[in-house]
Amino acid sequence: MALSDYADPRELLKLTRAAVEKAADQRERISGVWGDLHSLTDLVGAWAKGEYTVVPWRTLGAAVGALIYFINPMDAMPDVIPGVGYLDDGAVIAFVVGSLRNDIEAFAA
Repeated sequence: MALSDYADPRELLKLTRAAVEKAADQRERISGVWGDLHSLTDLVGAWAKGEYTVVPWRTLGAAVGALIYFINPMDAMPDVIPGVGYLDDGAVIAFVVGSLRNDIEAFAA
């Protein structure tokens, strides 16, 4: 799937579902960023459904990028590597959420 495919709200909803499903399967491995991951999926999902449309494009792009990185099993540190396969995923999620903290807090409010 090309990055441009995620311009379609239906594809964004599929992405958020895939991220939530993977998170549920790997909850122990990503426990440190569980809430942050759900903040991203909630934000992207709300935008895709048209429920929250005041998301800056930079924020939406970063959130989508982090979710794509998370669901891709063959990223910088492949998920199949025991003990470390999810470290990079967690770092990317934490970095993106930290960078978008103000926008995520505005969404949550």
